[in-house]
Amino acid sequence: MKRILLAIFIVVLLVTPALAWQDPFSGWFLGSTSVMDSALIADGDTSPSVSGGNVFFTVSNTGATEITTFDDATVGQIIYVIGGSNSNSSTISDGGEFNLSATFTASVDDVLILYAQAADDFIEIGRVNN
Repeated sequence: MKRILLAIFIVVLLVTPALAWQDPFSGWFLGSTSVMDSALIADGDTSPSVSGGNVFFTVSNTGATEITTFDDATVGQIIYVIGGSNSNSSTISDGGEFNLSATFTASVDDVLILYAQAADDFIEIGRVNN
């Protein structure tokens, strides 16, 4: 009987990491790998919707573009903005709906991490300047 229970315990340990589960702060996990929904922020969009995920990539804008808010934010949502272009990179300024350490310019591979403490109130929790 002890061998059967030990075998069941080992199988559970081996199978459980492969199961998908959701962390409310960072998205879906498959085993130990985080899988988050991502989307592109359209050219010239100054108020992109963030209802479709947590990771948002900027694109090459045809002109200077400052993001002034995020539409459809959920309180408690973590938002990652990742720069996708060095051509007319999107910017987010400290002030208004954003509480940042400084203005963020979304150049290629730069990352800004925000926490939505209200639908129109975003605070910086980190950034990476690559």
